[in-house]
Amino acid sequence: MKKLVHDGNLTEISRNTWSLDETANGDGQPGIDSIWRFDVEAVYELVYVNPFATTFTFYLDTEFIGFGEAGENDRLVADIDGWEAHRSQMYFFGDAQEFSGNGIGGNDDIRIRNNDDMAAMVVLGDAEWMYDQSVGGSDLIKFTGSGSAGYVGINGDSIYMVDQSSGGDDRISLKIADVRLVHVAGEGYTLEGEIDCGDDYITIDGYDDKSGLSTTSPAIRVSGDARVYLFGESYAGDDRIRIGDFANGDIWVYGDSKYAGEGVTYGEDTIHVGDGAAIVRVFGDAENGNSGADDRIFGGSHGGKSQLYGEGEFLFLESNAVLGDDLIVAGDGNTTSTMVGDARTIDFSRGVQSVSVVLGNDVLVSGRGADEMWGDVEVIRTPTIDITFGADRFVFAPGSGSDVIHDFRSEDGDRIDLSDYGFTGLEELEMAGEVISLETGSQITLNGLDTATLTADDFIFT
Repeated sequence: MKKLVHDGNLTEISRNTWSLDETANGDGQPGIDSIWRFDVEAVYELVYVNPFATTFTFYLDTEFIGFGEAGENDRLVADIDGWEAHRSQMYFFGDAQEFSGNGIGGNDDIRIRNNDDMAAMVVLGDAEWMYDQSVGGSDLIKFTGSGSAGYVGINGDSIYMVDQSSGGDDRISLKIADVRLVHVAGEGYTLEGEIDCGDDYITIDGYDDKSGLSTTSPAIRVSGDARVYLFGESYAGDDRIRIGDFANGDIWVYGDSKYAGEGVTYGEDTIHVGDGAAIVRVFGDAENGNSGADDRIFGGSHGGKSQLYGEGEFLFLESNAVLGDDLIVAGDGNTTSTMVGDARTIDFSRGVQSVSVVLGNDVLVSGRGADEMWGDVEVIRTPTIDITFGADRFVFAPGSGSDVIHDFRSEDGDRIDLSDYGFTGLEELEMAGEVISLETGSQITLNGLDTATLTADDFIFT
């Protein structure tokens, strides 16, 4: 394996690779340097012996792609070792810094292993900026970090995508040890215009081959499409996100984006969350949005609190909306899980006088912990909203624990599914006040509803 050794100068270069001193940013001194034009398969071990904080930027093709140009299908394997400067920062671009016109990104294979400590690592599958009708490649990005880092950010395509840009169907895989902050997005940070997002697959797992201990990561933020903003007449992808086991920390997962604006078509996402003691929040679509799609959310066995929302936390309506039919499955072993079929809060957006919304027909499956369940929404901030409530199904199995349903409505078609218990009819249930007592010590509390009003039609027994 070839080595790129940095001690103030780049001491070795290979075919079709420019040295730092031959580029605009290369001055042979500690500071911001860049290297580009990996036109052939490049396999390097990146070794740094400079004791000063340094920023490095790598473009696998060139700095600018546009007007029908296309990036190569590049492969980069970087084994980063020997860091002396713990404040060092590295930026990898699968193709270029900027796409415009109808530039096309290559289908790149980027594999990075960090064996020591660093300040920051950023990897973009295509470019920092994507304009006009540029198209991102379908990239494979793998990052493994056995050391610690202040920040790791990976986007499947870009940071900023505007106009009619399209993202690729990317695969992103991380195995991380101790990191302060992790940001991962299938496309980029901000998407605005008529963006066509790819169908991405994202996996994040814990890894620490130094201590052998479970991974600690205080903050992990994962989005299927946009890290923060998804606006315009954009189409979110049908993404798959899988989060592994983490010892503690704070994990937020967005099926599409943190914020989504009017006009966005949401993707049908599948999200799996692993085990551990982290606090987990999962939003099937956007934390702050105005509609939704049919998502599937599977919670893990977390010792911390899990909050699982079919759509988002805040639903601000700007026009009539129809929400998705979601599946939410709580994990086993959670001390407390909050499960909401649609959104925590629903309200008008500012300046909107009237609006109607059709809530989803959701399925909520209880775990073994104490689950707080809402089939529709927790808080309706504006009572004058015209709401059609969903026909939701609440599913329980032996050992499901002590759970609470907060919004059971027989008149809207809600059902309690006890088919795994083997009951044959209503007469076999023990009910008093708001509580349904089940075998194995489990119970269901119907908040604000007398169980004497229930009929056999409110249950599924077989």
